[in-house]
Amino acid sequence: MTFASSIEHLDWQALLNRGLAYGDGLFESMRMVKGDIPLWELHWDRLCTSAKRLQLTPPDEDRLKATLNSWYASSGVVKLLLFRQNKGRGYAADHGDCDWVMHRTPWQPETLPPAVVATAQMNLSIQPATAGMKHLSRLEQVMLANELQNTGVDELVVLDPEGHVIEAVSHNLVWLINDQWYTADLTQAGVHGVGLAWLKSRVNVKAVNAKCEDLEQADVLCLINSLNGLRLVQEWKGVKNYATQVPIVDKMTSHWKEMMS
Repeated sequence: MTFASSIEHLDWQALLNRGLAYGDGLFESMRMVKGDIPLWELHWDRLCTSAKRLQLTPPDEDRLKATLNSWYASSGVVKLLLFRQNKGRGYAADHGDCDWVMHRTPWQPETLPPAVVATAQMNLSIQPATAGMKHLSRLEQVMLANELQNTGVDELVVLDPEGHVIEAVSHNLVWLINDQWYTADLTQAGVHGVGLAWLKSRVNVKAVNAKCEDLEQADVLCLINSLNGLRLVQEWKGVKNYATQVPIVDKMTSHWKEMMS
C-alpha cells in the first residue's frame, strides 16, 4: 500500500477530525492505469462540486497530481479522502479547512460474467440535500453490503421508501429500451457515479423515475462504476431475465477497455 497525506505527522490528534466524527467529508475511488487516472477530470469535477455543496475547500489539484506522479507507473485503485479539520466541538462548522489522505492499493480488473441481482430488503433514505455526493457518511452502503453477502447474488438493486429504483450497492444502474439508454433519477437519493458520468459523455442517457415494473420493459440492464465499467445483468430475480448479447453494450465496453489499457 502506498500512502500520502496533507498531514505532516499523522498522530492521534490528526484523527480528531470531522470526517471520522461526523462523516463530514468526501471521497473518490479511482482506477489508476500505469500511473495515470483516465477518469481524473470526472472525479475531480465531482469532488469540487460536492465540496462546494458542503462548503469545503478542495485540496490543491497540482499537489495531488504531484503525489500521483510520484507513484510512477503504478496500477491499482487510488482512494482520496477529504475531511473537514476539527476546530472546536459540536456539529456546526464555521470553516471549510480540510485535510486529505490518499492511498493506493493493488487491484487487477477481472473479466466478469453477466451478473445475477436481487432486490434489496433495505431501502435508501430520501435526502435531496446530500443526494449525488460521494460523502463519507456511508452507513447505508455498509449495511447493504452486509445484506448482499448473505444473498448469493452479485449485486442488489436498491429502492427508496417509495419504491423507486435508485442504484445498486456499489454501482449505478443503466438500462436500454429500443436502443435508448436510461438511468435512475438521483436528485433524491443515490450517488452520481463517475462511471455513469463517463457513459453520459458518450451517449444520451435519460434520467427517469422508475419502479421495478418499469424495468420489466427494458431489453438490457447493466451495472456501471468507475472501476469495472459496464457489466451486463442476466437476471434480476423475481423481475426479469435480460439479453446478454448486446452489440451497443459491447461497443461501449470496447471503448472502456481501450481507455483503461
